[in-house]
Amino acid sequence: MLDQDWLKTFAPFGIIPEQNRWQPTGACVFIAYEDVVWCVTAAHVLTTAASKPVGCMVTMNGQQTILGLTEIYAKTPGIGWNIDRDSDLAAGPMPMPPGIDIRSIGFDRCLEQKDLLPSMPCLTAGQPYGLPGVDPAKPTPLILDGIIAGLEPAQRRIFVSVPTFPGNSGGPIIAYRTPWNTAGGMNVGIPTVFFAGIITQTIVLSGNQPDKSPIPPLHLGSGASFDAVKQLLTGEGAKRMLGVIRQAKPAD
Repeated sequence: MLDQDWLKTFAPFGIIPEQNRWQPTGACVFIAYEDVVWCVTAAHVLTTAASKPVGCMVTMNGQQTILGLTEIYAKTPGIGWNIDRDSDLAAGPMPMPPGIDIRSIGFDRCLEQKDLLPSMPCLTAGQPYGLPGVDPAKPTPLILDGIIAGLEPAQRRIFVSVPTFPGNSGGPIIAYRTPWNTAGGMNVGIPTVFFAGIITQTIVLSGNQPDKSPIPPLHLGSGASFDAVKQLLTGEGAKRMLGVIRQAKPAD
């Protein structure tokens, strides 16, 4: 079960057309590194937006608010999206205006791919088919569960049995690690919920074959592991933006 802090570490992500009309297209995750909170999503979500302004929906001063990242980045030269096309990831500094109610995930609450195992329970959060959630007045990512179905270490990819759909892209893969130790006892006080990666692709495998009865298609989610996210946030592009951010901060 995710507590309220975990539920605030991701948010709906989408296009902000004219008149501030919200079009959810996926989700994003807030990850903290080097005293900066980063908004991480799938790179193709930005491509899908076709140069339209994008942003995320967060709670500010108790109200659901669309935070337009494109507009904010345009005001600060040197700040924008840092993109890894190979892993289909994008990360940009997350503005933290007064009253914003989000939480960020530190590297200490993330699992590297070597720590993941097929069969580990996992969750995803996203906006399948652009659905605004159960309450259209307060769009929130929908949560689905499954297991880690497979790993592709060389490509830093994770496959999950969670049924993902267009609009889930950019949402987190959240893995559960059992609190039980090998002796059969329980490790009290040790975290069990971790960020494992970002959903980037929906895979539908058809089982239909000629002269055989139809077989339901298999839905899998595929995503970039935390290893790929970490490389993006610690790379040269992110370091350059960190330098711009630190120069822009007023002296204490």
